[in-house]
Amino acid sequence: DMAGVNGFNPHCTMVPVGSGNIDWDEVGKACEETGVQFAEVEQDNANDKPDPLGEMKTSAENLRRMGFTL
Repeated sequence: DMAGVNGFNPHCTMVPVGSGNIDWDEVGKACEETGVQFAEVEQDNANDKPDPLGEMKTSAENLRRMGFTL
């Protein structure tokens, strides 16, 4: 996910899933419509964060809250 994205603004920050600008409801619908069964989550630039594993934990918690099965 990314925060700070505005049109063609190249300056953005990678953030945990559900914390940025991506419309995860639409992602979920597209996954259902196309039969996606599995996906991967990564955190770009996690080493630049004070708690890299906490970034992944936040992504997992947000995905569960949005109804994705982990």
